[in-house]
Amino acid sequence: MLHILRTTNLINKRTPLLCGLLFAAILALLPILTQAQCANWDANVIISLIQPGSKPIALYLTQNGKRITGNAGAIVTNSSGHGEHRMQGQIDGSLDGDNFSVQIYWDNGQTGVYQGKVLLSGRLDGEAWEKRSPNVRLPWHTDGLLGCPPPPKPPPPTPIKRSGKAKIEPTPPPPLETPWIDAGPAIFAVPGLHTGIVILTWDSGPDHPNVEVWLSMDNGAEIPAFSMEQGPQSPVWKQPKISIALQLQRYHHYRFVLKDAGKTLSTAAFVVP
Repeated sequence: MLHILRTTNLINKRTPLLCGLLFAAILALLPILTQAQCANWDANVIISLIQPGSKPIALYLTQNGKRITGNAGAIVTNSSGHGEHRMQGQIDGSLDGDNFSVQIYWDNGQTGVYQGKVLLSGRLDGEAWEKRSPNVRLPWHTDGLLGCPPPPKPPPPTPIKRSGKAKIEPTPPPPLETPWIDAGPAIFAVPGLHTGIVILTWDSGPDHPNVEVWLSMDNGAEIPAFSMEQGPQSPVWKQPKISIALQLQRYHHYRFVLKDAGKTLSTAAFVVP
């Protein structure tokens, strides 16, 4: 009994010390957890929005500063309860820090309001309601994450000027950025659809501010992407740097050409499966 009693007293004496150490360890970890929050979320993504009792909504988002735009697609049950049809909508809203707020203007006349937060993982979580019925709200989250690009690199340090006759080596000029254009994988909101989305991104660099992007389909003549009926030899998109979602069809070969004054800078060619 004496041994047991001494052991119990020893545990009782050490318990406050152990709890204090554990509490101090948790406090030490708090700054680390705080620093995990992304400083600049990237919403140039294609993600699915999940709501209870509904099929996923495909969101094709484009971000410009705090402004969020894009397109949405969903498969819904007909009002008769038999069969389904596809709905499409235009997205407009904002991403301010980790506050996400957009409205989707559906082609059936309804306007969905979606407000939420960006979690540490990059997933969106929030509430949604029809604009005319704000008291009826449903939770939602995304199946997919926002991007978190690394912070910009700091400028190189200023060379130290030396006294005396020692030779100071000049700082070499920064390397020129190589123009490039790239296409992401084809995304289909619902399996079996003939039309999908491809994210096309390009950056012409500082030496080509008047860049143009041309499109060739199935190895044919170069034509504009959004107005193919206007005929060949028409430039499209005079933007030096952008990411844009394109609506393309299956089983076709696409070739996008980045040009400046007729000179080819870069190409992106692919077949939509």
